Amino acid sequence: MYFANLSFALLNKYLEDALHVGFLRSNDGQYLMTKKGEAFLERYMRFSSRYSTVKADLEALECEAEDLDKMCRPRRGNSRGLRRKGFAALG
Repeated sequence: MYFANLSFALLNKYLEDALHVGFLRSNDGQYLMTKKGEAFLERYMRFSSRYSTVKADLEALECEAEDLDKMCRPRRGNSRGLRRKGFAALG
């Protein structure tokens, strides 16, 4: 409870929710993870890892698009340039 920074009330709510969906079962005052809970946790960890990777890739792509957009801007003093609506308008 302390390490998760949860109040007693919030911890109880989460435990009730996990029991309700079948991720945990109660046995003599102890909470045990079910097969469904183990499968969910394993799948969530894979999802979380993939999500982090995709998020980082997307941020890198956004930076690349911004750099390409900057390259399309006319140089100072040059009224002729490729940029009318910008590179970002192509996407």
